[in-house]
Amino acid sequence: MGQLVHRQLRPAQAGWLFCAALMLYSLPLLINNYPYIDDNARALTTSTVWGEEGRLLGNWLLSALSATTVAPDIFPLTLFAGLLAMAWAMQRLARRWFGRPTPMQCAILLPLWYNPFYLQVLSYHYDCFTVSSGIALTVWAISHRSRSLVLRWVVPGLLLGAALSTHQLTLNVFLGLACVDVLARAMRQANGKRLLKLAGRHALVAMAGCALYGITGYQSLTRDRGGLVLGPPQEWVTRAGLIAERLAGFLNPVSTVVFSVLALGALVGLAVIMARGSRRPQPGLFISLCLLAVLGASLSVGGLLLLVSDIRNNLGARALMGFSPWLVGLFLLAYVGFERLRQALVLLLLPALWCFLAFAYAHGQVMHAKQSLEQFTRTLLGADLLAQPQVQASREIVILREGNGPLFTPSCIGKAWPAMDYIFGNHYLMLPEQLTPWGFETVRLRYRYTVPELGEPLLVRPWYRIYVQGEVAYVRFTVKPAPVECRMQ
Repeated sequence: MGQLVHRQLRPAQAGWLFCAALMLYSLPLLINNYPYIDDNARALTTSTVWGEEGRLLGNWLLSALSATTVAPDIFPLTLFAGLLAMAWAMQRLARRWFGRPTPMQCAILLPLWYNPFYLQVLSYHYDCFTVSSGIALTVWAISHRSRSLVLRWVVPGLLLGAALSTHQLTLNVFLGLACVDVLARAMRQANGKRLLKLAGRHALVAMAGCALYGITGYQSLTRDRGGLVLGPPQEWVTRAGLIAERLAGFLNPVSTVVFSVLALGALVGLAVIMARGSRRPQPGLFISLCLLAVLGASLSVGGLLLLVSDIRNNLGARALMGFSPWLVGLFLLAYVGFERLRQALVLLLLPALWCFLAFAYAHGQVMHAKQSLEQFTRTLLGADLLAQPQVQASREIVILREGNGPLFTPSCIGKAWPAMDYIFGNHYLMLPEQLTPWGFETVRLRYRYTVPELGEPLLVRPWYRIYVQGEVAYVRFTVKPAPVECRMQ
C-alpha cells in the first residue's frame, strides 16, 4: 500500500497505469460487443449524421481511424483509440498538477473515464472514439504549456474549438476542468493574483474556442435538439433539479456511505486550501476564487443542458459528461483533506473507484442479458416471418412501438442501482435495421395509433403477435419482465 501513496511515477509509467486502469473499466464493453441503438443503422449505411449535428471533426477522425471515406463499424478499435487518447491526456494533466505523480494522485483523474454516466457514451461503437478524443482535446487545452506567448494562448483555443466539433457538450468538461485546475493551483500556490490570472486565461480560452466553433462547425448545426434558450431563473432551477435527480440515481446504501466519507474529506480539503490562502496577501481574493471554482465545477455538470429548450428529451446519460470533472474535483479536494489528516487515508479514494468498477461490470451483465434476449427473439421472429406466405407477399413489415420497449433491466439490479436502467438506455426489443441483414428490406417502425384496426392475429407467440392487413404485415411485441422476488440484504 505504501507504493500507492509514496512511489513517484515517470511519465511513461503514469501513462501505462492510466491505460491499464481504463482498460479494466472497459472490459465489459469489449467482451459483450453490443451495438448501441444508432450503431445498428450506422453500420448498415456506413455513415453518420454528425455533419448535421455540428460535429464535423468527428467524421474526419473516424475516417482517419478507419482509413476510408465512409464510416464502417470497426469496434473495438474505436474504443482502444479513445482509451489511448484519454490515457495520454490524463498523463499530461497529472504531470501539470503533481509533477511526478504517485499512483493515488493518478487515481484522482480516473473519474474522467470512470464516470458511470459516461458508460452510455462508451457503449456506442462510434461515439466512444470521437467523444473521448474530444474530451482528450479539452484536457490538452487545460494542460498545454509553451514558452511562446502566442502558442500559449492560440493552441488551447484551437484545441477547444476542435473538441466542440466532436461534441458540443465537451464544453461542459472544459469548464469543469478549468475550475478544478484553479483548485489544483490553489493547492500548490496560495497566491490570489496568480489564481486570478489562471482563471482569466481559462475564461479567454473558452471564449476563443466557442468563437472558433461558431465560425466553423456551428454552421452545419441543425435545430434537431430544440436549440438553446436562456429562459427564466425558475426554469434553470427546474432543469438543475432534473439533472440532480438523474445523478442521485447512482447512489445506493453502500455508495452513499462511500461518497459521504469522500464529501467530508473534500470539505476538509477545501478548508485546508482556504486556510493557507488566508495567511497570504489578498486572502479575500484567494478565498473568493476558490469558492467560485467549486461553484463553477458544480454548474458545469449541467452546463449547456441548462440552456437546452427540450431538456427532457435530450437528458440522456451520455449528456452528463460534465459530471466527470466534478468527480475529479471531489477526488482532488478529498485527497488534500485526507492527506492533511493522515497520509494513508488517501487510500479511501479506492472504495469510490471500486463502486464505479462494480457498476460497470453489472452494466456489462445487463448488456449481455439484453443481447441474448434480442438474439433469441429475432431468430424466432425471423423464422416465423419467413414461414408465413401472407407475410412474404406483404409490401412492408411494420414493428409497432407499443410493447417494443419493456423494462429490460432486471428488477433486482434496478433496486441495487436505480440509475442502471437510465444509463443502459436500450429500451427496445427489436429495431427494424436488425432484421435488414437477414433479408427483410422493408421493415418499418410505427406508433400503434398510425395503423388501422388489426383484428385477429395471423400468428400468436408468447413474445409477439403477427397481423396482416392488406399489403402490410404488423408485429406487436408482448414481452414483459418475468416476476422475480428480490431480496435485498
